Amino acid sequence: GFWKLGSWYRGLGLVPRSSLDAQWTARIKKLQAWIKQKPKSITAHIALARAYHDGAYRARGGGWADSVSDAQWKLMYTRLEQATSVLAKVKAQRTLCPGWYAAALRIAKLQNWDRADFTGLANEGLRYFPQYHDFHYSMVEYLLPRWFGLPGDWEKYAENAAKRVRGEASDILYARIVYSLQLSLSDVFGESNISWDRAKRGYAALLKHYPRAIGIANGYAQLAAHAKDRELTKTVLEKYVKNRMDPEIWASEQDFIETRNWAYGTNN
Repeated sequence: GFWKLGSWYRGLGLVPRSSLDAQWTARIKKLQAWIKQKPKSITAHIALARAYHDGAYRARGGGWADSVSDAQWKLMYTRLEQATSVLAKVKAQRTLCPGWYAAALRIAKLQNWDRADFTGLANEGLRYFPQYHDFHYSMVEYLLPRWFGLPGDWEKYAENAAKRVRGEASDILYARIVYSLQLSLSDVFGESNISWDRAKRGYAALLKHYPRAIGIANGYAQLAAHAKDRELTKTVLEKYVKNRMDPEIWASEQDFIETRNWAYGTNN
């Protein structure tokens, strides 16, 4: 029920943040060698741009802005410029792959693009690839108050984006957008004003189409638990998850176990 392309590019362009800088440098060299061998490949350029973007985050570190040194900021922006330069070389081919826009939006957020330009880039991507939901995820993250939005901005965007599609697809898109911020907000319900009823309808529709999709089932159970909906969490775990934990959804195996125990009212 999800695009595989985004995961594929993450696998190509990212190395674990816990890995040594030498491993990141080695990945850069491999991707540069790919471009040298296939200089017209948009795929190779997107992968390298994603790697430079990953390196920019690596340079910045995970602390608050006031804890980042001038040297860290400088290295971050240098790597972002490298990422931008790589994408620019294949800009004429950008309509061939949604990964180009996805990478460009990630870079633009760290480069502090203004709202009009950022929205324009996202909308251009959506014109060519209306089913590539990553563009919506980038928009709502950009619109968080911690970045460049005001309280209520991302919720309004989610509502408007969902209105542009019809039928159950509208609720599905809304649910996907809400879940995308589950990864950024410690409490998506406490920190925002969203419709849990609508998100539930969207997830129910997703599971109707993809009943064996482990990622969707795990995401639904996690979101239901965060909504304090114990009975629904238990139902989703029993009917769809069936102890098949998706490690990309949960922070850890212990997190999954604690959620399951809460749903069942046990300590085992």
